[in-house]
Amino acid sequence: MQDISPQSMAYLTVTGTTSDGHNQLAFHSCQFFSEHETTEIRDAVFVLNRYFTNLDRLDGVRDAYHEFKSELKNLDKSNPRSKVTVDRRFRAFILEWKMFLDHFGRFIETGAHTAEWKEASKQQKDQYLSAFMRYYKDIINPATQTDAFNLAAVIRNHIQHAFDAVDYTNWEKVFINRNKILNGPRVSASQRKALNKQPELIDLDVIADIGMQVIDEIHEKLLCFMVDEETASASLTLLKAQNRILEKGIQSDRWMICGMSEFQLIDRKTGKTMTEIQEENGDFSPFDLLTGKLNPGFSIGTKMVYIPLNWPAYIAFAGFLGKMWQKGTWKEIQSKYL
Repeated sequence: MQDISPQSMAYLTVTGTTSDGHNQLAFHSCQFFSEHETTEIRDAVFVLNRYFTNLDRLDGVRDAYHEFKSELKNLDKSNPRSKVTVDRRFRAFILEWKMFLDHFGRFIETGAHTAEWKEASKQQKDQYLSAFMRYYKDIINPATQTDAFNLAAVIRNHIQHAFDAVDYTNWEKVFINRNKILNGPRVSASQRKALNKQPELIDLDVIADIGMQVIDEIHEKLLCFMVDEETASASLTLLKAQNRILEKGIQSDRWMICGMSEFQLIDRKTGKTMTEIQEENGDFSPFDLLTGKLNPGFSIGTKMVYIPLNWPAYIAFAGFLGKMWQKGTWKEIQSKYL
């Protein structure tokens, strides 16, 4: 998201359709938010967008889970290839399951957006990241996790070592052989304990269900660590802004903040900023290497930019945050680790 100096709010409404069937939109400038209020809304959007990065992080796991469940309904004895497809769908789900955990760990390792904190010292950021990582490692520790977590983890490890997921099917369900996993590589004591409670043929449909449930719970626990007064304040700012829009009777979810970007070099011919040009060609320089003078094709100025506003997501998040806030789990977690 670009760092702009907000000038005004604007929105679009549908006024009809074009000859080729696309929506015809009208641009409206919004006058009832002051420049100061617009700045507050922009800052709140910045805060929540950091959170949304992780709010959506589980989508790949959910999609793979539903794809497996859907494919399971297509098992067909007259089409042996359907077993192979189900096997592939389960492998995709269980690997996405592990990728979610790995990606969240990498997110913490690489700073967890603390680089965007404007009023925190390096020491405060380091303390936060250290606490967040300790919490993350405690959550994914097999020795303290549930049987559901250990089963999903050990089956994922088994499959990652190039084994099939489906060992047997009755053409209604698909199963993996417990003993084959027990004799496989890298089975921890807690995983072995969880496996020994299972029947010889383990129903992968059940594993998918409990795996999805446990990863949902882990996701919420990790999000709880990120709840703080800043996210609560940002959510409230956007909720109040949306209420004002509704009070005015404006029926549009296509909103934006319009403004100017920072002063920078702009190519007169293309209208691209120096930042945009160097993203395409990192070696490009607008200065003459011999004289050191600015290329006459460039000028110093600003560029009009905009930030789209996703009101449905902000309102949904406000409700989600409200539930988490009321549960108080975030407070217990942070008091223990921070």
